[in-house]
Amino acid sequence: MPKVFISHAWEDNEISRKLARQLRRDGVEIWIYYTQIEMGDRLPEVFRKAIEWCDTFMLIWSESTAKSSCVKLELQNALYQKKTIVTCLFNETKQLIRHRNSLHVNFSDFNQGYENLIQLLNLDINEELQQEILSDENETISEPITIPTRFREKPEKLSEDEVGTMIKKYDFFDLKRNEKGCGIDNQLEIQEVNGDKVIFDHLSGLIWQCGGSTFSMWYDEAKNWLKDLNDNGYSGYNDWRLPTLEEAMCLMNNEKKSNGLYIDPLFDNKQLGIWTSDLSKNANRAWVVFFNYGTCYINCLDFNNYVRPVRSGI
Repeated sequence: MPKVFISHAWEDNEISRKLARQLRRDGVEIWIYYTQIEMGDRLPEVFRKAIEWCDTFMLIWSESTAKSSCVKLELQNALYQKKTIVTCLFNETKQLIRHRNSLHVNFSDFNQGYENLIQLLNLDINEELQQEILSDENETISEPITIPTRFREKPEKLSEDEVGTMIKKYDFFDLKRNEKGCGIDNQLEIQEVNGDKVIFDHLSGLIWQCGGSTFSMWYDEAKNWLKDLNDNGYSGYNDWRLPTLEEAMCLMNNEKKSNGLYIDPLFDNKQLGIWTSDLSKNANRAWVVFFNYGTCYINCLDFNNYVRPVRSGI
């Protein structure tokens, strides 16, 4: 079964969804990302691994793609890994690459382009089914793949009502506010980066420290603790921070695990309650997530809670 990484600019989500949907129905395994991201000069680890996984790197080429720094980084990585590259041309924009491992398919006529594409991929498909797919322009698109979920990163001042609304929005489990919540199906993986262990969540794109502070502390002390962590460059990074309430609550499981907490046992079980960067409306207290109680509360800034650092991987 072919494994295809689809690279595209977020402005081309609609056409990339259509192409991914049809390829998947014809037996192709697809990796695709539909959310706009901002990045520096490094490709996120989840993207690198996905490109390593694929047989074919498929580039949706358009005017928007030509301006996308993210797509260029993905392409550079695919070239480095010597992947077969199929460029799907959707307009007259100048082609980006000329490489011995690259192929080009003209999609000025979508149906003809798709027929040429499946020949390149050596797909054996049911012609009647293919005609049904190609003629179905009005079908509601429902992608059965995991798309990374981005949670708010910037701190806010939140009321109890706003927190309740947020928890219902994401269906976070909260024993106090949403007892029947399913929680988030995180895709967690322990990685060792520069000699330090971190947990990467392939769903949210967040990178967490496996443990955190070994002792509880006041809110201002937590900020100083983080400064020391960044000064020392834990795992080679200096942008560790307190999670927002959304980010911390995305770790809340809907039942106690073997560690006796409502959090995956991959995380250290010492950090029962962790500070978040979100404050109360009058800013004299801060929101804390308690994995031992399965809920979150507002605590005074001179209460003792633990720190579990996070950074944005993508």
